[in-house]
Amino acid sequence: MYRYHDAQTDDAALTRAVMQSAIGLGATLACPAEFIAASINRQGSEISYRQDGEEKSCCTRALVNAAGPWAGEVDARITPAPAPVLVDLVQGTHLILPEPLEQGCYYMEAVADRRAVFLLPWGEHSLLGTTENLYRGDPAGVQALPAEESYLLAVLQQYFPGRSTRVVDRFAGLRVLPASGSTAFRRTRETHLPVDDPRQPYRVSIYGGKLTGYRATAHKVLQLLQRSLPARKAIADTTRLPLHPV
Repeated sequence: MYRYHDAQTDDAALTRAVMQSAIGLGATLACPAEFIAASINRQGSEISYRQDGEEKSCCTRALVNAAGPWAGEVDARITPAPAPVLVDLVQGTHLILPEPLEQGCYYMEAVADRRAVFLLPWGEHSLLGTTENLYRGDPAGVQALPAEESYLLAVLQQYFPGRSTRVVDRFAGLRVLPASGSTAFRRTRETHLPVDDPRQPYRVSIYGGKLTGYRATAHKVLQLLQRSLPARKAIADTTRLPLHPV
């Protein structure tokens, strides 16, 4: 999953739409807020969080850790402590270019390493990406690097020598991939859902995956938690529920 900076993205709009949809169906959101700790028992979870400088608490029947590149940090604040999941954070950068695409989406391969790079429509502009580099440090500090920009523009010039290489904007995000000695491009993008107790889970953590598969991931999470949650009448079919960007 990505955490984006320096650009208004479709994914950010999707996230806002999901939140507004949840509120419309009766959810209560505390956002922005900082997760402090959680204690899990057979009755559910006792959660502490900080909002507007004030420490607050709540109780839930189940806890879902969907913190993306911060998932390991969140798991470390849960009692009993979940088994650590070995992952790598892999940075990907996109560039927004001024010229729109008249038609189609384009797949290209970088000569240097045979990686896939895409040129896609992006409103009145076009989108070029992405890169894959191991990232160390605070996920909040991710940003597009000059070397990544040069790499992507070299691919563009190889396939589209007549297009402008001026960059309107750029943004970077982090993928959460299984730790491995292989190149990031060859690693699986599958979603991993470790739980505290396979027979009756009260905590599910989400590692990996892609934001575009959020509905399928949410469905899998609820299937895991169903045996720990009380029976309730469904108020919406999320396979058909439309989301309206806000």
